[in-house]
Amino acid sequence: MAAQIRIGERLIETGNPPFIIAEAGINHNGELAKALSMIRLAKISGADAIKFQTFKAAEFVSGPNQVYTYKSQGETVTELILEMFQRYEFSGDDWERLKDAVIKRIYTRISSISRLFGTIKSQVLSTHPLSCQTQFPI
Repeated sequence: MAAQIRIGERLIETGNPPFIIAEAGINHNGELAKALSMIRLAKISGADAIKFQTFKAAEFVSGPNQVYTYKSQGETVTELILEMFQRYEFSGDDWERLKDAVIKRIYTRISSISRLFGTIKSQVLSTHPLSCQTQFPI
């Protein structure tokens, strides 16, 4: 018998349509409005879920004085890695708003999946009874 996985109401198995996950990651740049728009666009594009990265930069950046140099819009930018990633963090209230946006779209069959890092993983999992490891079937 082939393995079966259930995500929300969807049964994932051979013969069923694929479960499509839109990868948002940190492409919202720490802007809540952009993340909310990404949820809407994922739904419009036919995705079944959207995946964000959930973290606290101070928990995974190895040193507060590490710098990173990159190109952005044709310019060379050098900045502290910690500050760069802190710009992409959302507060607990922001995550609640994102979760609520997904719940309100329950009729669209979109789920939210988040790659959780560090202690925020245990905080999110203990406060969201719908969560299952790193997945929020909503």
